[in-house]
Amino acid sequence: MTPQFITLNRHLGMLEGEPESRPTRLLREFAWLRSEAAGFWYPHVTAGDQVQSGQKLGTVKTLLGETLQEVTSSIRGTVLFSVSSLAMNAGDPLCAVGA
Repeated sequence: MTPQFITLNRHLGMLEGEPESRPTRLLREFAWLRSEAAGFWYPHVTAGDQVQSGQKLGTVKTLLGETLQEVTSSIRGTVLFSVSSLAMNAGDPLCAVGA
């Protein structure tokens, strides 16, 4: 069982003991990054990574490997998610950074 599963079950009263508390952080700024063109998404970051403004987060490429878009962060913060699907349409979300 994962620690998160145990904490949830303790919170619901299904397991004995107190649920483990974790510190929370209020995010006030978000950068949602989207694909500019249909192509294939190759992320260079994963959820939880700390990134700097201007840092490369991934690349959208054609089927033949030609770069369509270099995706960079517009803010310094934490990667909230990175899409795991390879195929992207124009306008699809790729990842998000929160600060």
